[in-house]
Amino acid sequence: MGLLTDPSEQERLPKFIIAYHNKLCVLSYVIGIIWFLHLNLTALASVYFSENALLPGLVDLHFRNERDAASYYESLKTEAERFPGGVPQSWLVAAFTQLGLETYTHDFVLNNPLGTGRNMSGTNIYAILRAPRTANTEALLLCAPYRPIDSTQKSTLSGIAIMLAAAKHFKKYTYWAKDIIFLITQHEQLGIQAWLDAYHQTDISSRVIQAGDLSGRSGSIQAALNLEMAENKINHFDIKIEGLNGRLPNLDFFNLACRLAAHEGFRVTFKDQEELATSDMYLNWKRSLKILTLMMRSQATGTPTGNHGLFHRYRIEALTLEGKVTRRYGRLLGYAEMGLMLESIFRSLNNLLERFHQSYFFYLLPSNNWFVSIGLYMPAFAALAVGIVIKAIALRIETNRLTEIQAESIQAGQKLTEIVDYSFKATIPIFVLANTVGFLLYMSPAYVVQIGYYFRIKPEVAISSGIFAIYIAILLLPAFISLKYSSNKSQSWKVLKCITLLQLGLLTLSIAFINFSLAFIITVIYAPICIGISPSQSRFARWMKGLPVLLISPLGLLFLFTAYDTINVFPDIGGLKLVERSLSATRSAVLYSIHDEYIYGNWMFLVASTCLLPTWLQFWIITQTKITK
Repeated sequence: MGLLTDPSEQERLPKFIIAYHNKLCVLSYVIGIIWFLHLNLTALASVYFSENALLPGLVDLHFRNERDAASYYESLKTEAERFPGGVPQSWLVAAFTQLGLETYTHDFVLNNPLGTGRNMSGTNIYAILRAPRTANTEALLLCAPYRPIDSTQKSTLSGIAIMLAAAKHFKKYTYWAKDIIFLITQHEQLGIQAWLDAYHQTDISSRVIQAGDLSGRSGSIQAALNLEMAENKINHFDIKIEGLNGRLPNLDFFNLACRLAAHEGFRVTFKDQEELATSDMYLNWKRSLKILTLMMRSQATGTPTGNHGLFHRYRIEALTLEGKVTRRYGRLLGYAEMGLMLESIFRSLNNLLERFHQSYFFYLLPSNNWFVSIGLYMPAFAALAVGIVIKAIALRIETNRLTEIQAESIQAGQKLTEIVDYSFKATIPIFVLANTVGFLLYMSPAYVVQIGYYFRIKPEVAISSGIFAIYIAILLLPAFISLKYSSNKSQSWKVLKCITLLQLGLLTLSIAFINFSLAFIITVIYAPICIGISPSQSRFARWMKGLPVLLISPLGLLFLFTAYDTINVFPDIGGLKLVERSLSATRSAVLYSIHDEYIYGNWMFLVASTCLLPTWLQFWIITQTKITK
């Protein structure tokens, strides 16, 4: 602390920081980017099993129920046509009951948050295969969502058919040490969330989901596998792992699924990207970097990529296997190979003596054959973030020295502490105002909907219009609170920038330990712009400096990302049409983020409104502040 408050005691280091802090910031940023670009080199870390008890691929497999799976598929397809918009509940209950399993149904109701849609009711069907020689204190889960034939998404009937065939096969044997739960859910993630709430008797989503009670339950669930298969013959599986708020399953579970799927002849992809069989290092690096960035982009949103993503908060390792057909991947494999793969996975999970704990929970995947551990990717983030801290320290030293010089030149009787007090008194109201604005924005959807009722405006229109109106009002804030610093008090903006940089560093550091991808993306975008901003006397200069700051606002970034996605989906779209569709996608993304926050507990809207927005607003005020001599 002596360095920050009294630099005269140690002049060498403060002088060095003052003289070279800009170069140090640039150097650290470049090092962070270079480090990140080298994360996908195959020499860093190849995948391996930390939990030897899994014994993958070392059991004798006996699955021969492929004809049963095909029969289930045809019957289920016929029943689905009879219930085009619902679930063939009676048929599914009868199918599980005939296998001799404990079969139950679970009804739930969704009270749509903020009245932004119709309320929905749904039914989950689940069956429990009891382990014959244990106390039923542990369980494994195999699940699949039911999608009606009129759904816009791909069918999952094939996955349900192989689930029934696997249940019939598993029932024959007595070596199971854990119960096996077979779960079929309605309404995708809503059904999973309702079932998990009821199973664990929690009230995580009780504000909007009436989960009710379960008639039957098993023990603690250790692992869950979600199936999404539309065809009865496939040639590869795409593995999905990203969960709610960026959580990931234990790496051993991912490795297990990859290894055993490949063992039965299926090609395995991650992010729909296959390994390149080439010795060209550049092509390998380019492909792995693409996979790495796709994973980080998906993880940063905090949105689960499948039904598995909601299990992680209950300390249940889970992932999704999506069966696909791609011509270039060779011959098609049927239910026989699918059943053998499921049997081998569950036999390996059955060998576990305790929960997954030995392998990694924090990692990045540039490929399905090797990974980047937290010890390798965190230095890249640290190199990016250290520039923010260096700039904050330099600003603090500068303001101390300016204060000392001014104290010597001003009129007698004014004390040094009075100038310091003024610097902080001028910045504290802005700091409080910015954070208050963020909190009000987070609380605004419920009140905006109530206001919309008086004017007969639909809730979804009221929310999106209210958010955009608040955003415009925030942009105009500097016009009402613009500070004009006199010559002997011009260091106040530096104090504000120092505080804001420290706030940004603390924000990204806190997020990095939970969702590294989100923290890294924020730091990469914010660091070079926010470190270099400063106020100006000229209005034109203020707006030129404010333009990049405006683009990196939370809503500005959302618009840029949606515009990028729109260009990828519609490469031939024109300029005005691109803006129109991007605005519509931005509006939908805001609504979805609010919905996910209310229903599932997604943190994205909370972080963007109460953490990132106040930080950005202070930078915006700095760029739009006029300095007068």
